Amino acid sequence: MDQKILSLAAEKTTDKLQEFLQTLNEDDLTNLLQNQAVKGKTIGALLRAIFKGELSGEECKKQLINILCSARDVPLTAEEMEYVVEKVLKMFSKLNLQEIPPLVYQLLVISSKGNRKSVLEGIISFFNDLDKQHSEEQSGDELLDLVTVPSGELRHVEGTVILHIVFAIKLDCELGRELLKHLKARQQGDSSNNLCPFSIALLLSVTRIQRFEEQVFDLLKSSVMKSFKDLQLLQGSKFLQNLVPQRSCVSTMILDVVKNSVHSWDHVTQGLVEFGFILMDSYGPKKILDGKTMETSSGPSRMPNQHACKLGADILLETFKVYVDVHSRYNSVANETFCLEIMDSLKRCLSQQSDVRLMLYEGFYDVLRRNSQLASSIMQTLLLQLKQFYEPKSDILPPLKLEACFLTQGDQVSLQEPLDHLLCCIQHCLAWYKSKVKPLQQGDEEEEEEGFYQELDDILESITNRMIKSELEDFELDKSADFSQNTGIGIKNNICASLVMSICEVLIEYNFSISNFSKNKFEEVLSLFMCYKKLSDVLNEKTGKGKTKMANKTNDSFLSMKFVSDLLIALFRDSTQSHEESLSVLRSSNEFMRYVVNVALQKVQQLRETGHVSGPDGQNSDKIFQNLCDITRVLLWRYTSIPTAVEESGKKEKGKSISLLCLEGLQKIFSAVEQFYQSRIQHFLRALDKEGEEEEDAGVSVTQRAAFQIRQFQRSLLNLLSEKEDFNSKEASLLVTVLSSLSRLLEPSSPQDVEVEKSNHFAMVNLRTAAPTVCLLVLSRAEKVLEEVDWLIAKLKGQMSPETLPEGASSQAAPPNHPTEKAVIMQLGTLLTFFHELVQTALPSGSCVDTLLKDLCKMYTVLTALVRYNKKSKNPKYTGDMKKDKTVATAMSRVLRETKPIPNLIFAIEQYEKFLINLSKKSKVNLMQHMKLSTSRDFKIKGNILDMVLQEEGEDENEEGTALEHGAQNREPAKKKRKTKEMPELM
Repeated sequence: MDQKILSLAAEKTTDKLQEFLQTLNEDDLTNLLQNQAVKGKTIGALLRAIFKGELSGEECKKQLINILCSARDVPLTAEEMEYVVEKVLKMFSKLNLQEIPPLVYQLLVISSKGNRKSVLEGIISFFNDLDKQHSEEQSGDELLDLVTVPSGELRHVEGTVILHIVFAIKLDCELGRELLKHLKARQQGDSSNNLCPFSIALLLSVTRIQRFEEQVFDLLKSSVMKSFKDLQLLQGSKFLQNLVPQRSCVSTMILDVVKNSVHSWDHVTQGLVEFGFILMDSYGPKKILDGKTMETSSGPSRMPNQHACKLGADILLETFKVYVDVHSRYNSVANETFCLEIMDSLKRCLSQQSDVRLMLYEGFYDVLRRNSQLASSIMQTLLLQLKQFYEPKSDILPPLKLEACFLTQGDQVSLQEPLDHLLCCIQHCLAWYKSKVKPLQQGDEEEEEEGFYQELDDILESITNRMIKSELEDFELDKSADFSQNTGIGIKNNICASLVMSICEVLIEYNFSISNFSKNKFEEVLSLFMCYKKLSDVLNEKTGKGKTKMANKTNDSFLSMKFVSDLLIALFRDSTQSHEESLSVLRSSNEFMRYVVNVALQKVQQLRETGHVSGPDGQNSDKIFQNLCDITRVLLWRYTSIPTAVEESGKKEKGKSISLLCLEGLQKIFSAVEQFYQSRIQHFLRALDKEGEEEEDAGVSVTQRAAFQIRQFQRSLLNLLSEKEDFNSKEASLLVTVLSSLSRLLEPSSPQDVEVEKSNHFAMVNLRTAAPTVCLLVLSRAEKVLEEVDWLIAKLKGQMSPETLPEGASSQAAPPNHPTEKAVIMQLGTLLTFFHELVQTALPSGSCVDTLLKDLCKMYTVLTALVRYNKKSKNPKYTGDMKKDKTVATAMSRVLRETKPIPNLIFAIEQYEKFLINLSKKSKVNLMQHMKLSTSRDFKIKGNILDMVLQEEGEDENEEGTALEHGAQNREPAKKKRKTKEMPELM
């Protein structure tokens, strides 16, 4: 049988061999190979003959694993092993998915004899192609019926294969080293090509092996950073975008691994979580100011470090979303029991420190909205907590036990109970209950809870009445009180004052929400504000005398953003006849209206800094946007209706006018919308129009709406500039900022730039400013172009490395990079012309010359890299002539770099010339014909000639000088002479 197989394999066609193999039984080939091995015969030729044809049919597929099982105990040459591995890898695409894991296992066993790299590369490449094919099939709706591989089955097979590879690495450490070596070598080229979701999942699984854990995480970290740096470079350069195709980012691949890990990839999850924490720890902010982090804008403006830290947070977030068990469905009885158990546990937090209680109060409102069945339990808990600090007797002032809110330990005073947050939570929960739950209740259920909620209303009503009656002396916070930050009493008074002011704000919102536009209630609101203002004035007076600015920093307002927008609409836009009398109470106080606008500004500023606002729905992006639209519409109407000049002419109070505050608010809002709601600009501008015109103007473009708003602000600016007296520079500055923000929303009206006015009218560039200012700007741009060219050359060199070239690649089979190479040469040609002109320019000494020399050095370094790339492209397998030459060259290079008198520029020029000469010899083209060789530095200092010259100079000075000082000057060269005699040869 063996001779027949060999004879059929010797024929040109494989048809007869194929037919013969298909006639064999399942165990025939296995027995044949085992018998040949037992007899001591070489079976490499027999294996090559069996694998010559394209194996097909169920019988051949079954025998494939049997053959591999037999071959692992048979001695094979390196060539025969490579042949077997190559043939088996080609069979992957013809097998069913479920048949691949056992085949991979046998391949990994055979790889212990060699060809580890081929086995790993083949497995990773196969599953990478399979993932791409699967994603393409699922991306288009028209292809959904043609999906060849179910997603779940594919992920389970990948998970099994990964487990096989990890198990093999545990038994054969060389396999793990080969995997890391292979991926690291490919990383030199393109980071997005050397990694794929399958290889990332494999690496994360390998982290469970202790000896490879650190190496794998370092490799993944460097790949992530390289990917983000490349992405930043590409996004900032149109030149690179036209040359380099859009590539998939490593971060996207990692998040794909998180999504795939739901298919029983438990061996990947541990590595994912660790890697997420490593990224956040390595690239997160090292120093946090005031205990808060500033949220930066998203998009290309982020630094690579910020992107890496954000990726770490996204990995953890998505992983927890995949594996969370809390959201699993329970039946109603079990769910209620479970929630009540959680509530009992949360009640223990009420005896913890202030920060824990604060988090509990802020979370209760969200819990109540999601599960209204817990309303009774939550409100009872809040009521019991409030009664600990409430004075039930109606004649006692103040109505709250503020002393019980503090904890004193020696000289240290701290807030134990955040009473303002407790009242705020009660107020919002009550408002939600009255608007959402109470209308749906009926019968006995309503009667049971009515008395309970009525008690809370009565307590808040009593607190309101007694807070209005209370004076500052009742709180011991009058002008005679100590507010210094150096004593315990002063710190306590400051905290107490902030507490009382916050409670006033909570009561203002509560009474306005239940007022139903009652005049009496609005009078109470104004009285509460006056209490707030008195305390605020005392604090400002006391802290204003201090030198620190932190004392004047206002706390976050307890008014919710929704209430602020409703209050602004009521104060400035409500023209309902029945509301006129009651609203006149609030409108009569300019201080109150200014306070409300100030709170609106504070909320917008908080949104700009953190991306969210305090209070209910502070994390809800849609509701924040809607409130922003309402606030903007009111502020815009107020500013355009009552100009600042008109308002200030009759103003008696100190401070900014309401119109100026409205303009400042508009400037902040436009900035916030541009930062966080870029995709919703159209809806935002539409919301600024009158309410009745929204549907009619639905087809109006962003440019038209922005132009309309620009014309309004232009009129205001022209009116301001036309005033001869009392020019308000602050208002003008704000108007210009608003106009610049709106102008960025305009589309270009022409494809070309048109010179509106002659440039000599604005001669910013003159003899005085050209050298230090313009020159440095141009040089910085040239340096950026050099970085782009250097990045492109490094990418080309990475593609030429032996690891990234296909097997058997020759010098003629190099990858085609002609467009990229041409673009690199064109850019370098332009840069050479640019630097050639600057070198001949008489630049003033200082920063310009220093920057020019640094950029020249970089340019020659880039030229050297280009020459070395071209030299390598003549022979992709070139790695140096001989090891001894490499050792000598390394030593010489080290000596050159350590020689301090040699400037970096000269060194870069010489290196460029050296490699250019080598390239000339290799390419048989004289590339030095237009080059002027630099002056040789092989010189010596001859001591005898130097002595003679110094003696002649000394005699001349003795003849000319008669003063005693000349004697000292004559002796000085002698010292130099003794030094120069001892100087060694420089080269």
